[in-house]
Amino acid sequence: MKKSALVLSIMWLCASLLQAQVASLSQLFELGKGILDLDGDSFADRIAFCLVIPDNPNAFELAVASDIASRANLESLVQDFSLVKRESDISRIERLENPIFIGTNVKWLRNAVKDEDVVVPPLGPNQGFITVFSIKNQNGIALVGSSEEALLQAGRAFFLRWPYFWEIWGREQGATYASLEKDIAQFLAAEGVNLQKTILRSVLYEFPPLKKGPGALKKLAFNSGEIKDLAVEINFTDEEDQEKCFKAFAALVQQHQKGQKTDILSYPGCAQLTLSLHYGKKILQAVVPRLGFPRRMLTPSFKDVPRTDGAGKEFDLQSLLTTRGVYGDADRDGNIDALDSQVIIPQGSSIKGVAQIASRLMLGTAGASFPIVYLDKEIENKKTLVAPILIGPNTLSQELQRIG
Repeated sequence: MKKSALVLSIMWLCASLLQAQVASLSQLFELGKGILDLDGDSFADRIAFCLVIPDNPNAFELAVASDIASRANLESLVQDFSLVKRESDISRIERLENPIFIGTNVKWLRNAVKDEDVVVPPLGPNQGFITVFSIKNQNGIALVGSSEEALLQAGRAFFLRWPYFWEIWGREQGATYASLEKDIAQFLAAEGVNLQKTILRSVLYEFPPLKKGPGALKKLAFNSGEIKDLAVEINFTDEEDQEKCFKAFAALVQQHQKGQKTDILSYPGCAQLTLSLHYGKKILQAVVPRLGFPRRMLTPSFKDVPRTDGAGKEFDLQSLLTTRGVYGDADRDGNIDALDSQVIIPQGSSIKGVAQIASRLMLGTAGASFPIVYLDKEIENKKTLVAPILIGPNTLSQELQRIG
């Protein structure tokens, strides 16, 4: 019996690992895809991807990789402090499990884009792009930006907001990648169309610069941005279904223009859906624009309120990793469920170990707000910081030295 149980366990484990392919952006932190449950208790206990950064990453690449790693470690009961890997530390990149490449400073990604193995469109100013790809049976995700700032913003917008497009309203009401797949399936089912599978292929972000107004109007200079285009690949086993689907999307766009079916495939955080309809080598493309203007133009909002009230804390190194230090207990039930601290790194240099520190902070809490890794130049109001972890010779530590 014991031997049989062992064999069954090994077979179940192998099957789980074979299924752990992130083939769509909707699967990143999905249990059984990007996050695994190896012992079958319905709790995640293994992270099935890694992050690849250049050998000499800049602060922007390091910050976004560290935040993605810490977000992943918050999702899993078992921590992995080695998620972020430098390119030269990897002997066989093609053997990595669901790698996430951070920027084209990674030589492998730069060459893959050049060879068109990974398709990246020309990026305009302030644009970032995330895409899932498959090369020789290896699935992976690429994050690129038209600038260092756009790379950081796009990485935060997708990986730290996932599974949401933009606004975080709760998974029952909010627009998520999973709800988009469900909405497409329901829409096509109502049109009598059978689809084989849906893949969320890529997300193009745009972050228009905003001019700050005088005086109190500065508070309206909130973080701007949205999904400019979300590319969805839909596969069919029948050419008739492909044609019928193309006509259905064209009819939907016309109905939107007449004010009809306005609640179908139109989302506040996404300017446009580009749907590629595949049947064998035949590809048809449909575009469904969002109705109306972006929310930021209709109802300008204030900057995000600081996560804490700026109240000071008194602690020493012994109590650092407690609620007296970096952690908080938001509902006061005796369980740590918040992270009050921020990890602040210098914008002008790269420091090893940031990813491990950020992930280590996830070990002691049941919840956290992201991002937690900031560049020193991003901190506008130092009074909102609570128990910050200052790493390296950044502007905040320099100021502390200056005032003694």
